Amino acid sequence: MAKDKDLKLGIKPAKEPEPKPEPKAEPKASVEAPKRAPLYVVKPGRSIATKRGVRGPGEVVEARELGGGKDALEDLVASGHLQKKE
Repeated sequence: MAKDKDLKLGIKPAKEPEPKPEPKAEPKASVEAPKRAPLYVVKPGRSIATKRGVRGPGEVVEARELGGGKDALEDLVASGHLQKKE
């Protein structure tokens, strides 16, 4: 009976809300890892002094460990103390 009364008063029955359309999934851009500088290792029979201490054969050395940075790293590669890690 309440339904008839609501219709006489001009009250419309409540509609169920329409379901929202699902958002379209955008293709995710491939997340690239930050580019890292190539790693260098001390050659066999050599050793070098770094900010972290003395590094011996086969140990990894990065430019930030050297007092002269990238320039020092390039000099050590040229002098035969370091080689790129394989």
